[in-house]
Amino acid sequence: MITRPEILRRASSVWPQATVDYSPAARHQPDGYRQDSAGFISMCWNIPPGTQGGPSIVTLDTDGWMYGVQPLQLRPGDALGVAGPGAGTSGMLLLFESWANNNPATNMIITWAHLPGEKGPIQRLRPWPGSQWHCYRYMHVVDGA
Repeated sequence: MITRPEILRRASSVWPQATVDYSPAARHQPDGYRQDSAGFISMCWNIPPGTQGGPSIVTLDTDGWMYGVQPLQLRPGDALGVAGPGAGTSGMLLLFESWANNNPATNMIITWAHLPGEKGPIQRLRPWPGSQWHCYRYMHVVDGA
């Protein structure tokens, strides 16, 4: 089990911000997570990396680590993106921190991400990506301090 504040603490501090090269084949040292979006989410959610560097974009879904929620149900520490069977090369996940000004009507979100072509992780304000993306909640998240 992990709390939402702990997930956000891990997102902003476990990997030095904007220093980790994106690479699904590389493993971050010393923790062993894959250096891609699924590895970053696995690290934030504290899922053990094992020998594969943590669940992939597909297995986060198929192995039951996360389940779908509606956009207005997003809470800090949830994820959004394209994952699960069929995600293919367009698969990616972002860690949701909040709606801009805590107001979903702004259609702007604050996220943490580790994305192709960037050193991560980075925090960014971005527009809501639309209906092609899905929202996910970690199976073992608990509310509270």
